[in-house]
Amino acid sequence: MHRAKLCVISCIDFRIQEALVHYLNSQGYQHNYDLISMAGASRDLVKPIQEEDRAAIIRQIKLSLRLHQPEEIWVFDHQDCGGYAQDKTIVHDLPVEADRQAHMEFSRILLAEIRKLDNKRPVKYFLIDLWGGVSELPLK
Repeated sequence: MHRAKLCVISCIDFRIQEALVHYLNSQGYQHNYDLISMAGASRDLVKPIQEEDRAAIIRQIKLSLRLHQPEEIWVFDHQDCGGYAQDKTIVHDLPVEADRQAHMEFSRILLAEIRKLDNKRPVKYFLIDLWGGVSELPLK
């Protein structure tokens, strides 16, 4: 069986891909993670627009956990996310600190939703800013 170190959930937005890969590589996870890319990353777990959106990301997470048994689950959201902005859950063009605070509002729900799928693996939550900076957000 092939095992991954991480299950990574990230947004599809092209603006963050380089920063995401650079960060994962800098942490020693080069080519050693399952990558689940969905518009809005955590959006479909915390406030899906349609229930099938939640089902799609849950299906991918379950597959990663079952097939590759990652040691940890890392979620990467980003500043100015169109997935969150589509219904103004988090509006466009917020300053990075306001965007960070808006994402932190959903951290408790995010952790609860992941815990329904797996209650033993460590979970980390990150925000990527539009300049490529990556910061870990506390999970409440």
